[in-house]
Amino acid sequence: MHLQPEPDMDLPHTEDFLETPSSSYISLPAPGSKYAPAIFKGHADDLEPFMEHYQQTCLRNNVTASEEQYKGLLQYCSPKVRKTLRSFPSHEEQDYYTLLEELQYFYDPDEQEEPYDIHSLETFTQDWRRSKIHKLKKFKEYQKEFYDEIAKATKAGVITTREHNRHFWAGIPGSLRRRIESRMLVTNPDLDISTAFSINEVVKAALYVLSPKRFDQYLLAESENDSSESEEERAPPR
Repeated sequence: MHLQPEPDMDLPHTEDFLETPSSSYISLPAPGSKYAPAIFKGHADDLEPFMEHYQQTCLRNNVTASEEQYKGLLQYCSPKVRKTLRSFPSHEEQDYYTLLEELQYFYDPDEQEEPYDIHSLETFTQDWRRSKIHKLKKFKEYQKEFYDEIAKATKAGVITTREHNRHFWAGIPGSLRRRIESRMLVTNPDLDISTAFSINEVVKAALYVLSPKRFDQYLLAESENDSSESEEERAPPR
C-alpha cells in the first residue's frame, strides 16, 4: 500500500533543530500520568490536539529520533488503535514521519463526517413541533439544539442563513406559536406576516409568554394539553 501525503503537508523534523542525542521513548511520561497526552482512541476530531500534545512532550523530554518517537506514540494509543497502526507500512521501519502521514490520511475529520441533508433538519423541527413547550427552560433547550442543528445544515450548504427564521418557527409547537404571534401583534400591530418572523423577535415574545414570573404559570401546561387535544380532534382522519 502506497500512501500519498497532502501536497502542502509540512511535517516538523525535530532533528533539524535539536543537536543533542535523542533520549529513549522510555523517558516520556507514563501513559495515564499527569503530563502524558490523553490516550488516542481513534476519533478523528481528537487527532490534532493529541499530536500537538505529543510533539510538545517529545520536545520537553528530548525524544527526537524517528524510531523513538514512533514507539512513544504507540504507547499513548488504545489497544485497538495500536493494533491498527502496527498494520501500517510505517511499522516495518518504525518510521515516525511516515506514521504521521498515515494518521492524517486515515483519520481525516472532514472525511469521517456523514453528509448532512435537509431531511435531518426537517425531522428535527418536526420532532420539536410535536413536543410540549410550556416552560422557558424547555424553550431554551429547543433554542440551543436548533442553533447546533442549523449550524450543521448551513455548513453543509443545504440551507442559507436567510432560511434560519423559517426553520426556527417551524420547530415550535402550534399552541406556543399562536401565543408568541399574539404577543408580537400586541407589541407591533403592523407585524409583517408575509415573511418569516426573525428569531430575535420570536425569542423576545417567548421570554414574555413563558416567563416563570407569570401568576398563572401553573395553568400553561394544562392550556397546552387542551390545545393539543383540540388539534388532534380537528385533524382529518387518515
